Amino acid sequence: MGVDILNYAHMLNGIILKSELSLRQVSKRCADLDLSITPSYISQLKNGKLPPPSPEVSLILAEACNSKEASKLVFQGYLEKAPE
Repeated sequence: MGVDILNYAHMLNGIILKSELSLRQVSKRCADLDLSITPSYISQLKNGKLPPPSPEVSLILAEACNSKEASKLVFQGYLEKAPE
């Protein structure tokens, strides 16, 4: 079991850090992509305070950050929400 797998929050946080955008900038870019989410909501997602959002939200968050990891982020969200 020694494999360290990134969870959704860590993965999203890494995507945001790599983008070098503020949460406000990410929120604005999401709005430009027709997704209205607040910087505080994004913060709660990346800090693991909320469960992973819908695949659509994950895709737009990744796109807003110019990340090529969108499919990984969506998949991780599915994994964490799937029943055992």
